Amino acid sequence: MKNKGIFITTVWLLLVLMISACGTTGNETHKQLDTEQTKQVPTQSEKEQPPITHNENSLKETYIKEFNRTQKELEEVKPADASTYAMKKVEGDRYDAWDALLNEVYQVLEEELSTEKMAHLREEQRNWLNERDDTAKNASLKFEGGTQEQLEYVSVLANLTKERCYELINTYL
Repeated sequence: MKNKGIFITTVWLLLVLMISACGTTGNETHKQLDTEQTKQVPTQSEKEQPPITHNENSLKETYIKEFNRTQKELEEVKPADASTYAMKKVEGDRYDAWDALLNEVYQVLEEELSTEKMAHLREEQRNWLNERDDTAKNASLKFEGGTQEQLEYVSVLANLTKERCYELINTYL
C-alpha cells in the first residue's frame, strides 16, 4: 500500500510538471506566444500542497477531492486573449490534465479490481475511447474547415475525459 501511495504521488508530480510545461515546443516564438497568451496552472511547489496519500477506505474520496480541486484550478486558467490559438492552448492543457488523471485512476483500478472485473473494464474502456473520439470528431464537424474545428474537438475530448474520470471512481471504487 505504501508503494502505491508513492507511485500515485510520483504520477501526480509528473502531471503537475506536464501541465506547467505544456506548450513548450523548443521553438522560441511558440514559447513566447504560449507564455503571453495563457496563464499557467500553479505548480505543486507554488501551492505547497502535501502529497496525496491513500488508504483503501478513502481512495474514492481522495480522488473526488483531487478531481474537484483540478476542476477548480482548470476553471481559473483563461486565455489571455480571444485568439483561437490561446483558446486551443487552454483546452489542450485541460485535456492533458484530465487524461493524465484518467490514466492514473485506470492504473489504480488495475491493482484494485479482480482479474475478471478488470477484463470487463478494459473492454468497456476501449469502447469508451472510440465513442469519445467519434463524439469529439462529430462535434467538431459543425466548424469543419474553420479555425474553431480543432478547438471544439479538444474541448469535447476534455469534457468527456473529465466525465469518465468521475464515472470510473464512482462505478469501480
